[in-house]
Amino acid sequence: MPERTITTTEQASGNGNPAFTTLGHGVAEATRRGKRESQGAGWHRRPFGEDSHVQLPAVTYYRSPHWLHEPPDAERSERRIGRVYRCAAARRAGSKTGRSRRLSRGRVAAENVSSLIQSITARLSGVGIEDAGIDARLLLRSAFEWSAAQQLGNLLDPPPADRLELLESLVVRRLGREPLQYITGNAEFFRRQFKVSDAVLIPRPETEQIVVQTLAFVRELGIENPRIADICTGSGAIAVSIALELPSAEVHATDISADTLTIAQQNATDLGAELDLYEGNLSDPLSGEFDVIVSNPPYILTSAMPGLQAEVAREPVLALDGGSDGLDLIRPLFVGISKLLSPNASAAYVEIDPPIEDAVMELALEQFPHAGISLLTDLTGLTRCVSIERA
Repeated sequence: MPERTITTTEQASGNGNPAFTTLGHGVAEATRRGKRESQGAGWHRRPFGEDSHVQLPAVTYYRSPHWLHEPPDAERSERRIGRVYRCAAARRAGSKTGRSRRLSRGRVAAENVSSLIQSITARLSGVGIEDAGIDARLLLRSAFEWSAAQQLGNLLDPPPADRLELLESLVVRRLGREPLQYITGNAEFFRRQFKVSDAVLIPRPETEQIVVQTLAFVRELGIENPRIADICTGSGAIAVSIALELPSAEVHATDISADTLTIAQQNATDLGAELDLYEGNLSDPLSGEFDVIVSNPPYILTSAMPGLQAEVAREPVLALDGGSDGLDLIRPLFVGISKLLSPNASAAYVEIDPPIEDAVMELALEQFPHAGISLLTDLTGLTRCVSIERA
């Protein structure tokens, strides 16, 4: 198989992002809340039920990125991809507002945009969808090609008649419990919009912790040209974010799925990130030493797969199922990381699930006996990431 490489134009790094505060023995806790609506309803990768340690606090904008059970009331031939090229992201223009109160397939009809949002919200709430109001507004913006400001400014105007049928089709998809991010085709991560499709796992807000830890480690040690790898890159959200925040970094990303890498390539190009993408199993395509290695691998117990929330069940099984003990991918991942991680001043950050934290900790201590191992928590106090740092 011929080798090809894609790197895209570097772009100035974005605004600063959340930080995490270290709490004794290296355990960290997330310290910020993001704006909930810009992300839309987040999905969880961890079962949700009666176990008290998985319950979220009553007031929080970002929910845990782990998968939920259905709520009780509702009920990866290794090869390098691409070629160096540059591309600027195209921006979508807002549509002009039309005037009509015609029905679209008998469902979408309203005097003005505000009442239309209320109507859609009621329909979504009726099938047990959380954050129905947020979803309604985001679906409308997607169909009408409006920004949040345009939507606000048009609340009292009639909705554009030529967009109502499209809006209705999006609403029907959401009523069928298709993830909002798949419907709109994008998800927010580290204050940037990433393209997503049903070929990739939807980026979760709390996964930003991996980016934050990487930036903090590199900057604290003053590594001028860090070599960084993202294994199981998916949409490329982590790798692209790191590449944009650390323009001098040499970033490599791998995934076993060619379809997934197509999305990652598009995101890197659109956002102006320079990185190398490889198709292959875990760390197999990589060589040499790395200063930082990150990964958000599949880690859900196979036994928990049937009970996933309806939306999460629509995401790629390949990105979810971690095997009978959740460690099927983490075991070989740790072996690969141990071979690639620089022996001095290096780190690895891997997202995990609280139910397997003890097993992961034991595995990490065994595989990295001379490294500092710690567990990092999120806003809810749940273990979200294992940190492996070599002095």
